[in-house]
Amino acid sequence: MAARTQSTFFDVFNILELVNFSISPEPPTLPTATDSYKVDFTASTGKQSIWATGYGGGDVVYPDRANEDKKLLVYNSAPLQTDIEITGSPVLTLEIASTTIDGAVHAYLEDVSPEGRVTYLDEGILRLIDRKEVDPKSLPYVPLGPAHSFLRKDAEPMTPGLPARIRFSLYPTSVLLRTGHSIRLALAGADAGVFERYPAEATPIWTVYRDKSENSFIDLPIATRSGRSAISPSS
Repeated sequence: MAARTQSTFFDVFNILELVNFSISPEPPTLPTATDSYKVDFTASTGKQSIWATGYGGGDVVYPDRANEDKKLLVYNSAPLQTDIEITGSPVLTLEIASTTIDGAVHAYLEDVSPEGRVTYLDEGILRLIDRKEVDPKSLPYVPLGPAHSFLRKDAEPMTPGLPARIRFSLYPTSVLLRTGHSIRLALAGADAGVFERYPAEATPIWTVYRDKSENSFIDLPIATRSGRSAISPSS
């Protein structure tokens, strides 16, 4: 079993581009393409997520997220042509503009069954003012993805209306996705009842860029078990 770790623009096992509310291995071709999303501060992972159970909250339980995802900005892949194993830390890259100087991006990696059930797989979170990337060697630990200091001196407020590149890793995971299922990336600006609201008052409207020059994508660490392509271009 070989693990692919090098990211290439055309590698169907690694790069999934955000294209027209879908994720595809094909690079974007449109000169201009964006999606708009007004942050819904009622979005939540519930009271039995990984964030609650570590403090005596019981088992980790994520119910079908199909209804909750209606509050989020979602992108789906085409159905998988073969089983795939995601092992490692996915890395998300967003070209994004906001109407506010701060905010938080909650990214969820999910499995969508042929019947439509949505299963939580993984997540990652980054506050927008903490987006500055630093030298990994400057940190007291080895980051598993883009390096952020989270220090006040490195804070960079967003300029409303102007796009910025946001890169962060999701948590390490190892999951097997079955043939016929689809991969979903769901983006939220809040996890109500779990994390503090950013910003405290205004409601951001995001613009996510996904064109030839300003593209957004997720890099998935896939352990390959065959030479076949698992993900075909979305229509």
